[in-house]
Amino acid sequence: FIRYALRQKRKIVIHVHGGLFLTAPCIPDSLKRIMRWVFHQDVPFIALSDMEKDILQKRFGAKSVIVLPNCVDLTDAEAFAEEFAEREETEPLRIGYLGRIEPNKGMTELLTACRQLKNDAVPFTLVIAGKEQTEGEYLPEFHNGLGENFEYAGLVSGKRKIDFLRSLDVFVLPSYFEGLPMSLLETMSYGTTPIVTPVGSIPQVVKSGVNGIFINHHDCESIVEAIKQVNEDRSLLRRLGEEARKTIFNEFSPKQYIENLNHIYADLDN
Repeated sequence: FIRYALRQKRKIVIHVHGGLFLTAPCIPDSLKRIMRWVFHQDVPFIALSDMEKDILQKRFGAKSVIVLPNCVDLTDAEAFAEEFAEREETEPLRIGYLGRIEPNKGMTELLTACRQLKNDAVPFTLVIAGKEQTEGEYLPEFHNGLGENFEYAGLVSGKRKIDFLRSLDVFVLPSYFEGLPMSLLETMSYGTTPIVTPVGSIPQVVKSGVNGIFINHHDCESIVEAIKQVNEDRSLLRRLGEEARKTIFNEFSPKQYIENLNHIYADLDN
């Protein structure tokens, strides 16, 4: 596609999404050659963070990389502001996950951690929304292992997604690899406290102890500790959620995103 566009003298902007290939320790030589050719083209590449920009330049020799973080629609989150301010503490704690249900998202660690929380009599409900990459790989295990402590929301969109986002206290993402996940930005915009691994571009958004909590890679025990911490200290949960919401409204608004993207397009004509 890029070769054809260049031959036709078309203007190109390439928007890079995805985390795995950026940080994978080994990339097949054939694929690496292709990627180096792609990123060596003198066209603008949009990356999601300074971290991604640095990797694209150092690992693949990218010539022109512009950082433009994702944005999220804040219409409903803004309307939710008053309800969030008046929301009372929930019992049990509602823990949410939104995204693909597959191993690289840390599903095994999440399941093990929630089993431990149940054994320790911590009051919680885990609500998962998304689709299994391999049908039957995880959802039956969550149902069987957690029982009444588990809800599966399925694929959510429209009002169902809004209701899901409004209901959460905590968003857990124990992922192994990430770019800049939209689910993180969306949940944070509703004042949900993120408990996440510091992978990919996530540290560009979440500052542990300020607007969220970092957990260790492949470590179910750190998930347990973080959830127990916010469950026992609801003022901390509230403070982190408020700061998470401010972060999204201040730095990831559509208006700001559109202005920055239009500048990139305008530069193509100069």
